[in-house]
Formats: sequence, C-alpha cells, structure tokens
Amino acid sequence: MLIKYLYEYGDQKRPFGVIVALGPDKIGVALFNPKDTFTKKLGKKIAIGRAKFNIIPHVPDEFVYDWTGMLVHKEEIVDYELGRMEVRAEKYFKEKV
Repeated sequence: MLIKYLYEYGDQKRPFGVIVALGPDKIGVALFNPKDTFTKKLGKKIAIGRAKFNIIPHVPDEFVYDWTGMLVHKEEIVDYELGRMEVRAEKYFKEKV
C-alpha cells in the first residue's frame, strides 16, 4: 500500500488530505474539511475504503498555499498528486516475471 499526505503551507504546514494506492488501478482520496480535526488513521481508513471502489471525491473550489508559497487551487494540487500516485503505483505494483 502506498500513502501520500497532502499539505497546505500557510502559516504552518497543515495536512488536508490523503491519497492511498492499493493497486495500479485502485487509488482512493480522502479530503478533510478545515473545520475537522485531521488524523492520519481516519484519513487512511476513508481513503482505503474509497480506493476499493475507485471513488474520487469532489474537490472544493478553494485556494491554498503550495510548498513554494504560491496560492493555487486545491484541485490542482490533488490532480497533480493523483497523477504522481498513478505513476508510483504502476511501478510499485508491477508484476514480477
């Protein structure tokens, strides 16, 4: 299982989501409401459940600061990290000959 935590960089580095890969075609995402308390355990549990059914949730139209300090759409970060996770999953779960 591959796990990637998504972070917002403002005043502090705060997680806002989790991406989990259970296989090359089984990837799930869990995004948290800013009002909620983030826990890695709950995030993984939700993302694993969504990965089993390939459910990608709606990404709210919000702006966050990325690691470079630029203000970007949250959807851009999620799409970028999903693409990276797909590549990682293909390599990681490649069948051995």
